[in-house]
Amino acid sequence: MKYLIIPIALFISLNVFSQLSDTQQNEIDSFFESWNEGDHPGGVIGIMKGGEIQYTKAYGMSDLNVKQPNTVDTYFNIASISKQFTAIGIVLLEQEGKLSYDDEIQIYLPEIPKFEHKITIRHLMHHTSGLRSLHGVLEMAGWRQNDPRSTEDLFRIMKNQKDLNFAPGDEYLYCNTGYNFMARIIENITEEDFIPWIKQHVFDPLGMHKTYVEEHYWDVVPGNANSYYQEKDGFSNAVPFWGYMGAGNAHTNVNDLLMWYRNFSRPKVGWEKAFEALQTKDTLNDGAINNYAFGVMMDDYHGVNRIQHGGGIGGFRAFACSYPDQDISIVLLTNFTSSDVRGKVGKVSDKLLWLSQGDDGTTTEIREDIKIKRKKLKMYEHHFWNEQKKFSRKIYLRDDTLWYHISEGNESALRPVGEHEFQMISSNAPIIKFEFLNPKSPTIIVGYGKPGAGDFISFTPIEPTLEILNEYTGSFYSSELDTKYTLRLEDDKLIASQKRLGDLKVELMNANALSADWPLGVLSVQRDADTKITGFYASNGRVRNVWFEKIEE
Repeated sequence: MKYLIIPIALFISLNVFSQLSDTQQNEIDSFFESWNEGDHPGGVIGIMKGGEIQYTKAYGMSDLNVKQPNTVDTYFNIASISKQFTAIGIVLLEQEGKLSYDDEIQIYLPEIPKFEHKITIRHLMHHTSGLRSLHGVLEMAGWRQNDPRSTEDLFRIMKNQKDLNFAPGDEYLYCNTGYNFMARIIENITEEDFIPWIKQHVFDPLGMHKTYVEEHYWDVVPGNANSYYQEKDGFSNAVPFWGYMGAGNAHTNVNDLLMWYRNFSRPKVGWEKAFEALQTKDTLNDGAINNYAFGVMMDDYHGVNRIQHGGGIGGFRAFACSYPDQDISIVLLTNFTSSDVRGKVGKVSDKLLWLSQGDDGTTTEIREDIKIKRKKLKMYEHHFWNEQKKFSRKIYLRDDTLWYHISEGNESALRPVGEHEFQMISSNAPIIKFEFLNPKSPTIIVGYGKPGAGDFISFTPIEPTLEILNEYTGSFYSSELDTKYTLRLEDDKLIASQKRLGDLKVELMNANALSADWPLGVLSVQRDADTKITGFYASNGRVRNVWFEKIEE
């Protein structure tokens, strides 16, 4: 009889743990109540424990025009969460012996030029290829932010690329291009279109019959949510412009995505090795560990092992994670910006994980917000420059809140999380750490503790004369992007213009570095032996060092 005690006790424990209490359900529901107020977009939360769906609930509107509410069956574009589907497609082909992760990509993509360094499929999977990323390269070439774009658009541009952001394996830098390439690799090996292939070989076998990849953004699919930008006085339609495959553009509902994430703790029979392969971590060339595995991020949440990914496109925001040791999965799908999916999933996690359980069974918050007085916050206000990656950032104080400024219209509020440490309030939420080796010249480290984190040294922009500014005027052409920018003086200000993008503001940081509005970014000025400007290298974050030569017109 004594041999039965432990198994029976374990069964009872697991069975009790698999149930959400009324208190937990009410607390979780309270995180999303504001989405039900008036005409407001919203989303769907889903929780799986012990392999069973324990809680799903929809909030807000799917379509504001006809006042259609979200339901647990509503489809959402899950953006970059789609990458793990593409990754498992590559895994399946590797298991069949049709490719090797360490194959050079040009074996399957002969139209892509060879660079100085070999790029492998493994590099694509881990975001360590050094390739320039989709949106940054297209927009620097003249695509407006809401312009339709497709995989074919990307390939036309990438065929002309001559350089990489960095040598493959040197850094982790998130790159949509690599996952679009992987979808084309699947097509070229299987001789089938990616969309039906991924449905037949991944979605249907795993019971995800409500999941599909959408190539034509103009298609009408019943049950799909519309997405919205949150404005100061309400909401506006987020114009659909995405038409690429591999890096994003999968549509699904909460139940299907929960079924997918269940495989990280209890994989479907026959899929054990495939889902184990997705968790393959990487080592960078310098020995640092890269926690981005095959289409998923491997990290921890307050010491609990986690497998996760977020996504955002248009107004859609999504975050999904598995805590495999606890056999818990959480999915949050939304259809409006400012929905703070990562933060809300964190709050839900606090209510479910064993580490947040008190002795009396009640839940406790893991971390309280840290308050810092305005006078102290002002010490962090500076312009910052990253010499390795050739781009600048600005941190400034507004309304008693620190803001991390990337470019015009692209900035994030910062919340304090520790001594001289802040976190961006956004879907990716990297950590910003300040170091004060010199009290008047702080250093910040963005993405603190993550591979590819860079040091930013504070600087003071110079105040140029008109004579100095005039030195930078002229026309500059990139053969890689087949586009031209013209720099001119207007009202004593330096302006860069492009035929489709119009005028962009330009500021002089130092004699050989200019800061321009997105998508031009930071311009590293090059000079000849007589100090005359011959051109500049443009970098906007995920695109670095695109050469623009000064031309005579």
